[in-house]
Amino acid sequence: MGEMQEDERPDLVGVIVDEGLTQIFQVMWGDTARCVREVWEGASESATASALISRLTAASIVFLKTPDGLSRQC
Repeated sequence: MGEMQEDERPDLVGVIVDEGLTQIFQVMWGDTARCVREVWEGASESATASALISRLTAASIVFLKTPDGLSRQC
């Protein structure tokens, strides 16, 4: 959807902006909500993933969905 750069591909970084889950969060939190899903545990802690999430939080309410099914606001 144009939110990620080439070096931020999910297979490289381990996180993806999940548009399906984003729609669910938008019902509860409004149109600016985004859901970032970890592809593997701890992926959001890498420098590249952290930078992506920080960039998204500048314009959105961002929720992180972890592989164990938990969600938290970033």
